[in-house]
Amino acid sequence: MKNLRAFFRLVVFTVYSLIVLLIFLVGLLFCFASQGMRLKWKNWIISRWAGNVAAIIGLKIHVQGSPPEPPFFLISNHLSYIDILPFWKHLKTTFVAKIEIESWPFFGFAARLMGIIFINRENRKDLNRVNSLIEDNITEEQGVILFPEGTSSKGAEVLPFKSSLLHYPASHDLSVHYASISYGAEGEAEAWKDICWWGEMDFLTHFWNLLKIKSFTAHIHFGDSSMQDTDRKSLSRKLHQAVAKNFNPTTT
Repeated sequence: MKNLRAFFRLVVFTVYSLIVLLIFLVGLLFCFASQGMRLKWKNWIISRWAGNVAAIIGLKIHVQGSPPEPPFFLISNHLSYIDILPFWKHLKTTFVAKIEIESWPFFGFAARLMGIIFINRENRKDLNRVNSLIEDNITEEQGVILFPEGTSSKGAEVLPFKSSLLHYPASHDLSVHYASISYGAEGEAEAWKDICWWGEMDFLTHFWNLLKIKSFTAHIHFGDSSMQDTDRKSLSRKLHQAVAKNFNPTTT
């Protein structure tokens, strides 16, 4: 039964995503002359894609607090590739993601089309390029989300933040919003290993096993305020404390 569920979901997810991608590309032809129109079109279609994909894979989304409106810079802890679904459903945004995703079959191509900013975290010199792209992508139509842990985790705690990734908001004295995300699974599934994706887990194997889960829940807690500090290390500490305070550890 679980394998049949996973197969059915995989087929529906793949067909639906390909159709949405085609519609997205066709829509771009009608707003090619305006960056603002392109971003509005992207935000509209990707929000609906994220909500429908969540329904396809059995993901329920619970939100606490108020999502910020563009322009914004938001940080969050990071647990899984699934994190993008609740954020994309509720925010007009793009992400800063590790460069490895760019080479993933289908996902990498789609991510590039959707304006994901890729960062090579092994190359410190890449920060200058990424900071420039962050500045270009924070507009009246969208914000930017960054995961300052620098990797995903099994959800036992919020990992230390890499302050170098917060150079842009600190150097521009930019107000930073924050959120925490956690997951809960039903039945025999265990969120820390079946939903959270970390360590050396194989992506395709993990995704297949995730599709077997009947239903699971993402909990997003948006912070009540934003923070500013021109010292990136100080800003990193403040944000880490705020995210950790709202974070519910993934224990099952």
